[in-house]
Amino acid sequence: MTDVNINYEFSEFGRKIRIVAIIVIIGPIISILLTFFSLILSTTLFIVFLLISTIPSILLLIFNISALVNVKRINLQLNNHNLAKFHSLLLGAIIFTNVLFAILLGVMSFFLVDIMSKFYPYPPSTLEISSILEMIMILFIFLGIVFAIIIIASIIEMKAWDNLNNFFIENASMFPPNISKAAIDGSKNLKTAALCTALIFLIITGIIGIIFKLIGYFSLAKLKDLTSYTYQKPPDQLESVKARTLEYARYYPYCGAQLEPEARFCMKCGKALN
Repeated sequence: MTDVNINYEFSEFGRKIRIVAIIVIIGPIISILLTFFSLILSTTLFIVFLLISTIPSILLLIFNISALVNVKRINLQLNNHNLAKFHSLLLGAIIFTNVLFAILLGVMSFFLVDIMSKFYPYPPSTLEISSILEMIMILFIFLGIVFAIIIIASIIEMKAWDNLNNFFIENASMFPPNISKAAIDGSKNLKTAALCTALIFLIITGIIGIIFKLIGYFSLAKLKDLTSYTYQKPPDQLESVKARTLEYARYYPYCGAQLEPEARFCMKCGKALN
């Protein structure tokens, strides 16, 4: 793999992270709207809308894993321990969160549908109300498990972003200054976002975490500009001085003859040029 391939993979990583950021913005809006409409409609439509509302989460999973594939390809050449840890930790957090969430979502959906069915077509009886209260208690237990999963996954994710941040700090010279700074700031903000998500039970930290996450994703997404970047090596200091000397020393001081740019002897008097 050449340097051009590495730039391409980093660029693709940035593009996918940008898509992730967009899904993070519109995903919850779609899910909330669909869930709201499903609650005021029939039980059957509730299940359909609930399944449709999971589409943003599925897309988020796909693009996150796809972005990690680019990181893995990059690290096949770089063999950097920070990139390796970032890949494994973030992948672990994603799998851990999504698998357990899928199981819990299925169980909670079953209980919610069962509770709603007891209100149709007639109000629930006294015995059914007792059953509903028991199911609500179980739902609260599952909600507690969800919070525990979020905290564990957030701690793992925080460590992952910390490793990526260390990589960009240690290898800042690989990128243009503006992109390097954006990548460092982006991974740092995503680490902060993960910390806020771990404290989501405080509610306000969850909102702050979303803000940091969006800022971090969009900053990190600037890596997509790497494909249009061609690194220009700064001229060697000695070569620069030599070029300026040739530019200004156009006349030989002893006889006043005009000098050729690369001449070693004066064409008029024949003396050697120093």
